[in-house]
Amino acid sequence: MVLTADTRTTEETAVITAVTERYTRAGSTVIESSFDAVSGVHGLPGHAIVAAEVGVIECVVGENVDPADLGAGITRLAADGWAITVLIPTHRIGEAHAGLRRRPARLQPWWVEDSGRVRFGAWEVP
Repeated sequence: MVLTADTRTTEETAVITAVTERYTRAGSTVIESSFDAVSGVHGLPGHAIVAAEVGVIECVVGENVDPADLGAGITRLAADGWAITVLIPTHRIGEAHAGLRRRPARLQPWWVEDSGRVRFGAWEVP
């Protein structure tokens, strides 16, 4: 089951769909929402994919989000026991490392091939 509740770009939609499909194929219930709604920190940017059965929240970040702005939400969710992954366009991974250094999250770059297929890089620690 998937619940959705916000707008996004075409590329972000492709990433969210790919991640959601991975969890649902594994038997997880997935909830899609805004990152601020999931974290309880008002005004945070980004889209969240919650897979509660495995204790994971994946935050999809597009072109117009400063990764550093996610810090308070990441810290709050990690304190509650969630594993947080920030999915960010590949060309912005350096910015994510700088903005989220020492935050309890992992980073994962993504890109969309010319064919429209979403690809993911290896997890990294900020």
